[in-house]
Amino acid sequence: MISSVFFDLDGTIINSQEGIIKALQYMYKKIGLYHDEATLKTFIGPPLGETFVKYDGMDPDNEEGIQEWINIFREYYDDKGWRENTIYSGVEEMLTSLNKQKVPVYIATSKPERTAKRIINDLNMDKYIEDVFGAADIESQRNAKKDVITYGLNNLPSSFDKSNIAMVGDRKNDIEGGHYNDLRSIGVLYGYGDLTELKNAKSFRNF
Repeated sequence: MISSVFFDLDGTIINSQEGIIKALQYMYKKIGLYHDEATLKTFIGPPLGETFVKYDGMDPDNEEGIQEWINIFREYYDDKGWRENTIYSGVEEMLTSLNKQKVPVYIATSKPERTAKRIINDLNMDKYIEDVFGAADIESQRNAKKDVITYGLNNLPSSFDKSNIAMVGDRKNDIEGGHYNDLRSIGVLYGYGDLTELKNAKSFRNF
């Protein structure tokens, strides 16, 4: 029996595509690079620094350069993009059902924690969620999903039953982060990943 659930945010609880893509387009225009919208959609989920290394050839050790690009991204996102979200159909009903069953619900996201909390409150979702665990503002300090989940687990109440926790997400970093922390990993197919990606990450269940 699942005792509690950690949910990813982007692509699992909310459709955040509009705001993130607009912020990426703003950033790339400012630094003089270009990716089409279909490519930018694949950027949603993993930490931005990993994406810059994979798609733009950024040196993974260039923490200052990565943070500079992220700061440009935030010029748009922190102003407008953070509000350009919609809640996926059926999510509120699912969370209501979990609450009625007294299954604690948490958010574990690679989005900065302060931004994730802001979004949850803006969408009036805080009533369903016990706490929000996210990345640090400085990406090099805490950004990988496995580290966010570890951070979340370490911040649960000492009396909390940490057995049989599930991690639910739409990208391989959610599934692999769950496995890293010995959680059940559940993949969803309505977000930004696909069946092949989730199967390769060995999700516990796809639906």
